[in-house]
Amino acid sequence: MNDPMFFNKLAAAVLVALLLFFGLPQLAIALRGGGHHAGEGHELKLAYPIEFAAEGGHGAEAKPVADLGTLLAAASAAGGERRAALCKSCHTFDKGGTDGTGPNLWGIVDRPVASHAGFNYTGAVKAAGGVWSYDRLDKYLENSAAYIPGTAMAQRFAKPEQRADILAFLQTLSDAPVAFPTPAAPAEAVDGESGDAAGEEHANAGTLDEQIQPYLDGIEPVAGAPEIAKKKVELGELLYHDTRLSGDGSISCATCHALATGGVDGLTVSTGIRSAQGPINAPTVYNSAHNFVQFWDGRAATLEEQAGGPVENPLEMGADWDSVVVVLNQDADLVAQFQDAYGVGISKESVTTAIADFERTLATPNAPFDKYLRGDKAAISDDAKRGFLVFAESGCATCHTGSYFGGEAYQVLAAGFFEERGGAMTDADHGRVNVTGDNADERKFKVPMLRNAAVTAPYFHDGSAANLEDAGKRMARHQLGLELSDDDAKAVAAFITSLTGEYNGVPLHEMATQ
Repeated sequence: MNDPMFFNKLAAAVLVALLLFFGLPQLAIALRGGGHHAGEGHELKLAYPIEFAAEGGHGAEAKPVADLGTLLAAASAAGGERRAALCKSCHTFDKGGTDGTGPNLWGIVDRPVASHAGFNYTGAVKAAGGVWSYDRLDKYLENSAAYIPGTAMAQRFAKPEQRADILAFLQTLSDAPVAFPTPAAPAEAVDGESGDAAGEEHANAGTLDEQIQPYLDGIEPVAGAPEIAKKKVELGELLYHDTRLSGDGSISCATCHALATGGVDGLTVSTGIRSAQGPINAPTVYNSAHNFVQFWDGRAATLEEQAGGPVENPLEMGADWDSVVVVLNQDADLVAQFQDAYGVGISKESVTTAIADFERTLATPNAPFDKYLRGDKAAISDDAKRGFLVFAESGCATCHTGSYFGGEAYQVLAAGFFEERGGAMTDADHGRVNVTGDNADERKFKVPMLRNAAVTAPYFHDGSAANLEDAGKRMARHQLGLELSDDDAKAVAAFITSLTGEYNGVPLHEMATQ
């Protein structure tokens, strides 16, 4: 990996994953500065790294591990290749392959740092000097920012065995593979064990809770609603349900984002004014304040901007703001409410501000998984715990980052997804390129949050997955190159179900029955 852009882009690539609902990752992005980045300059928050060093937080006390030579001797190149499969959206591995978002990785072991001809490396990488030895690659994989300050890979691999697998795969990318370092003598093995015992990949796995601990670094229980003046929230809620914002008085924000049904409409694509069929699946409004951008293609930077768009969309509310403002100003009580809450009259800006303030209160804390994070080990089932481990070990968390498990970056949806789905590509299928015109954004979408996903079916931007199991299998297949077993898919679904929170004290899965 002659260039941390490997993992720079490897995290971007890795992000191609679970994407569209459950996008599972790609090992790539981040080294800020060279080539294109999935976040378009947006610095990814690594609130949920795929791996982490056991330090503070929820992490258990770190255990000694074998030396790198011993770990590499027991490593699986096939396992490393599996983990790197998603990197292909940003990197090529073949001899003579072209650069992608990241540089070609053939011959990366012992290659001089920042030396791949024609690739634009960051200054920090260029200044690092030296070659990409196994030891340096290992340190970079563990924590890129700490090893080369000024770089920022979107995930860290703190588990030595998994890093060893990746290094074993990288060794194969050469006509003359570089030999692994010599394992330490048995007497130097960890805790007095034999060399073989010390090199076992998953020895002494421990209980499910113990296995989960290393993946909880940076994941916190989600917060409740922020403090916003009651009069502002009530006004925003009123407008959120007000059909006068549509051209024929039939559609409100709540039509497509019903609070009682997970903040969505449950349809493959939304139905707008005069029964017009929209082009895309409605994302949930719950926790939307924590998305780094709004809409699948990121065309709105703020909640205010998002609230303004549907009103003038001919397939959604089919109105225009000038007409809407005229209609609303005929309501003397509403005019008075605006003066009382905001000290201003009714305008597009004041209406979208009020709606956005209401949407900021649509927080869903106290999910079973939040209770688990607070120490209640019985809050989630063993199936959910196993599902979390599958989710973490498979690399889903590289795209679905943070305490909300998504909403922090863009990622490319693999072409194979559309091939399996069948049918012609729609305009919406092209994703963010429709906004930017940049071909690098083809099939790129905002990675959705997985919070409350269990109550927001169907899934993906096209609504083509009816349930969590199908969504998980398809993402694993196309974004990770993995085939999830039925049991693993059900376990992951159980984990995601444990992310279903409460709104105003009522669990979302119970709201539709009230």
